[in-house]
Amino acid sequence: GIEDGIEFVGVATSTGLKARHVAEKYGFSYFTSDYRELLNDKNVNAVFVLTRHGSHAPLVCEALRAGKHVFVEKPLAINEEQLREIVGVLEDSGVRIEGLENGETGEKAGKKGKSSDVGTILMVGFNRRFAPSVRWMKERFAFVEEPLTVHITVNAGYVPPDSWVHDPEDGGGRVIGEVCHFIDLAQYLIGSLPSKVFATSLSVAGYRMSDNVNVNLAMEDGSIVSITYVAGGDKLFPRERVEVFGGGAVGVIENFKGALFYRRGKKRRYRGLGVDRGHKGELEVFFESLKKGEQPVALDEYISTTLATFAIEEAVRDRKVKRIKG
Repeated sequence: GIEDGIEFVGVATSTGLKARHVAEKYGFSYFTSDYRELLNDKNVNAVFVLTRHGSHAPLVCEALRAGKHVFVEKPLAINEEQLREIVGVLEDSGVRIEGLENGETGEKAGKKGKSSDVGTILMVGFNRRFAPSVRWMKERFAFVEEPLTVHITVNAGYVPPDSWVHDPEDGGGRVIGEVCHFIDLAQYLIGSLPSKVFATSLSVAGYRMSDNVNVNLAMEDGSIVSITYVAGGDKLFPRERVEVFGGGAVGVIENFKGALFYRRGKKRRYRGLGVDRGHKGELEVFFESLKKGEQPVALDEYISTTLATFAIEEAVRDRKVKRIKG
């Protein structure tokens, strides 16, 4: 199981009472309301950052500087300044981030997610690429040499306008906080990074800018991606649907329960065991990468996904196509 060879050392939350509850429930050796205790603890070699979005980047930087491996929930950063600081800390620790200029993912460029001289490992919680249905779909499309067309529909549901998720300092909004998942998923399925984006948002009373968004991405390899992210739907309808077209084939992932693949007039089906969005899979990969000393996903993919979310927000505001900076 995942827990083999892993010691739960310490847990920190903003209040001691909550920390104690978590520590007792999951078997951590100690609890604290000061996270620096964990960073100063020589027995801790990997930390999980599971806080509100605005604090992710500062905590990642502190943990990396302390020489810890880091798993951080998405998003990696909520603005360019935060992202630049993370890149700087990684480069200071001897990690060279490749591929940002040529638009190739680590996998496509043959690096398989390695960065040269990996010291500290950084993983972002983009779990959907580790979902069994997604892995199955990626294998089905391995034969396709031409660019792909990917459409992702997200029936995200309503979040009150005064929620912390929308707060510019705490949450960063739903594009930065949630649409990032689907950019990463598209990157994984296609094997290429996004280069340009155009996006529009529904301007309706009761919704924030990032609640109902239509995103169009042009990928470096010529593939195209559209993401429809909506808050105004009904919960009975499935939350997520992914469609992939190319090479005379069509793939559909139905809410991460299962998948369909159509080619040459025949249909193949993958049946999952309930909804699996890849949470278990990503943890297995993280701990395996710690054992191997390998960066699990190329860092340029994380940076591209994050930059793409910033570009989407700019595109909505300016009503113009935005180039995603490398």
